[in-house]
Amino acid sequence: MASYHLFQDHAALAAPVAVAVAGFGQLFESRQAALATAGESLAARLVARMRSYVGFVVGRPELYRRMGSPELANRSAYPALAAAAAAPAASLRAMVAAAQAAG
Repeated sequence: MASYHLFQDHAALAAPVAVAVAGFGQLFESRQAALATAGESLAARLVARMRSYVGFVVGRPELYRRMGSPELANRSAYPALAAAAAAPAASLRAMVAAAQAAG
């Protein structure tokens, strides 16, 4: 695994994984907060999500870089990271599916 060549041991890699997991959690929470005040239209909800995302990236650029760092590219090796990274995308899919179902 390439990540282990960059870090002396698994414990040294645990901190970057934990930071990335926390970052994805913060991203998800900020999107959920934006959606809570966005209204019901799909367009308004999509705009709120994107503004929240851009605000997160601009407001926390170092954290955002760590979340996408090459050392953590193989998210399947880190189940907690894979789950945290998948949550924002899953909420978007659910939002679009609900809009499609509503017509």
